[in-house]
Amino acid sequence: MTEKEALAAAEDYGRDVEHVQVLQEKYEHFMDELRNQQRNLEVVVDFSKQLRDGGHPNAAVISDRTAELNQQWSDLKELAQARHEALEGAKQVHTFDHDTDELVSWIHEKEAMLITEDYGQDLDAVEALERRHLAFEQDLHAVGEQVDSVKQTAARLGGEFPDAAEHIRSKQEEAGDAWSALLAQTEQKKSKLVESENLQSYFSDFRELMAWINEMMAIITSDELARDVPGAEALIEKHKEHRAAIDMKMGAFEKFTRSGEDLIARGHFLSDDIRDKIQKLDGARDQLLDTWRQRSVLYDQNLDAQMFKRDAEALQSWLRAREPVLRDANYGQSVKEVDELIQRHEDFEKTVESQRDRFQALNRETLVGTLTYYFVNRLAHPCSEVRGSRLVQ
Repeated sequence: MTEKEALAAAEDYGRDVEHVQVLQEKYEHFMDELRNQQRNLEVVVDFSKQLRDGGHPNAAVISDRTAELNQQWSDLKELAQARHEALEGAKQVHTFDHDTDELVSWIHEKEAMLITEDYGQDLDAVEALERRHLAFEQDLHAVGEQVDSVKQTAARLGGEFPDAAEHIRSKQEEAGDAWSALLAQTEQKKSKLVESENLQSYFSDFRELMAWINEMMAIITSDELARDVPGAEALIEKHKEHRAAIDMKMGAFEKFTRSGEDLIARGHFLSDDIRDKIQKLDGARDQLLDTWRQRSVLYDQNLDAQMFKRDAEALQSWLRAREPVLRDANYGQSVKEVDELIQRHEDFEKTVESQRDRFQALNRETLVGTLTYYFVNRLAHPCSEVRGSRLVQ
């Protein structure tokens, strides 16, 4: 019985679930032996009683020895039961350790799935990654349930097995810390995907705005100069409409710049790319405005030239219509005829003088400003010829 007590008092509770199961199997054999020895003990106790009842001279010694044997047996059974319960408790703790280790391993596998530098190269790719991440987050619900189960089991086992409470608490914290880290990394990746989506949307806005600039640049430089005043005026009105369209788009350019500066201020991981896009768009916008201004000047000059051309052609026609009067070779055959011709010429000069303001209006800088000299002086020259002829008469 002393040998059995040593086995029942053993403190080996196994290294893991498999080991403790081996110990339990061995211990079941030990418990079977105890149950078998119960009958032997009963035989000894009955024989002791017979000896005492039969008046054995050492009845007192036999009685004491029997009582001692019964006490030792009772202690052995109690110790054996405690060992049995301890092994069962050890199995539960080892099972808890095993489940917790598997959970932590599962969590680490999930963490490995989050390690990536791919956050999408365009909006479609980012949206696909976001859908995949959403599915990943949904899968984490099962992990969360396991974490909750471990927490509940740890609380129960800690109460049932105070000696192992510290170890149980440590394992539960290990799982809790791993779970918290996984949630943090999951949220971090989600944030980066949101940032990437915002960035790709931002880059998409950049491409759209650049395409709009290129299209508008082509529009405002595609028209040929008009060849008459109505055409030149229509072209200027059309050009003003283009400027109105540009002005309406300025809000989008300003929003793009503000959004980019906000992303940079928040430390976006692609701040350099964002800054580069802002500079490129600003440069393209400034070039568009400069081109519009240059075309505006050109169209104004063209209108001025066309107006000059119209007025000059009108005056030229007026001059041509009156040239026959100046080129008339009839200087009169008598004093009376000459006086009449002089009177008519003076009337003609008055008519010419009344047109002087129209001729003077041409005396300004235009694209064809040098033509002014020709028209103004051509008017004065024939009149001088007539005055000379009068002197001859």
